[in-house]
Amino acid sequence: MDIFKRFLFLSFLMGILFIGADGVERFDFTEQQLVHAIEVEMPTSEVITYIPDDTVSAKEAEDIIEDASLHFIPLIFFVYETPSFMAEILETFEPQYVDILERTEDGWGRVLLDNNLGWVYLAGNRVFVPRETGMYYQINDRESVATISPQVVTILDAQGSWRLVDMWTGALWVDLAFRPPTSSLDEHLQRFGNSVAVFYMDIESGFTYMYNADRVFTSASLNKIQHALYLYVLAERGLLDLDRIHTFNPSDYREGTGRMRTRYSFGTQFTTRQLLYYSIRYSDNVAFRILVREYGLTGFLEFVREIGVDESLVRNLTGANVTARDAGLWMHAVHAYLESDGAYTELFRSDLLNTNMTLVQANYPVASKYGWAQPSFHEMAIVYADSPYILVILSNLYQGPVGGSSTFANISRRFETFHHEYFSQ
Repeated sequence: MDIFKRFLFLSFLMGILFIGADGVERFDFTEQQLVHAIEVEMPTSEVITYIPDDTVSAKEAEDIIEDASLHFIPLIFFVYETPSFMAEILETFEPQYVDILERTEDGWGRVLLDNNLGWVYLAGNRVFVPRETGMYYQINDRESVATISPQVVTILDAQGSWRLVDMWTGALWVDLAFRPPTSSLDEHLQRFGNSVAVFYMDIESGFTYMYNADRVFTSASLNKIQHALYLYVLAERGLLDLDRIHTFNPSDYREGTGRMRTRYSFGTQFTTRQLLYYSIRYSDNVAFRILVREYGLTGFLEFVREIGVDESLVRNLTGANVTARDAGLWMHAVHAYLESDGAYTELFRSDLLNTNMTLVQANYPVASKYGWAQPSFHEMAIVYADSPYILVILSNLYQGPVGGSSTFANISRRFETFHHEYFSQ
């Protein structure tokens, strides 16, 4: 078996075990179970197809499974940040083969899927239900018979996104792809027509709702939080010193928001840390201009590609565009950084929680960054509810520095109600 480099197979455990005439345990495979054959790459790079038959012993099948780097997961599955059902879920995937980079003794495998480096549970018979949801006697029943709190459950059967799970009350069905109804959100936002775009995500479950997600707006000052995230990540990687000194030059002068242009004279020196403080808390155009001058665009564009947003919208840091979809991805990246317990996460979080203007309304702390430049009027926010969520509202409803805020209050309160109804713990 050492000549085999790669295997594509369905689990041999699906075969029927029987005892051959020679007394050796063997597997009998039906035609349906052999839809996926083993693809064998020989040392000569010649690829042949090896279809097991009743000459494959149980020991040989076990060796094949043990040696193979590819593993087929036949159910919808989660990729976790660490090999634990309690870890953060990075992404959800459809049934597929996965390349196992590392295995643990308790059944976990490390994988890289769609740029998500994480862990999957290979046995496939246990899953973490990440949110409170209903349980049903039958698939698509209208009324649930009980609710299940977030926990690891044993799977007895599967149909699509539904799982029959073993509970103390007996076997009940749970829909892992639960989607709360969003027609009321559509109706609420349609009154604003094409003038607004929204991105909402419940961070724990990953449920996402978008409205006018790909409409392009001038980013205004939203680029300041994007650039700040980039600089903080560089600092965490040891590539940037937040105490580096910079000088306020005449070429850095900018009208608009901020305090530095009226409080400090040319020649005043600031650290990178201080410039980030002014850029985020007061949306200071001078502070941002100095940061852009000092740290440039090239490295930032590489970071944009890391985040996975549309690079073509960036153009340059002081004339960028944005969509609600990309703004949501940015805020998801900000949240991931803030939860990383880095050396500077609390510094960044404190500034976002204490900006001089917050448009998103909620009965919880809001970490946010606004942006306005006629006609654009935006905010990107993390709402620290019991189950935190991201809310991005982009608009062309600019009516001066404080005009249009009632629209943001209206929309954000509607999403707070929606979140409380379906995702509150």
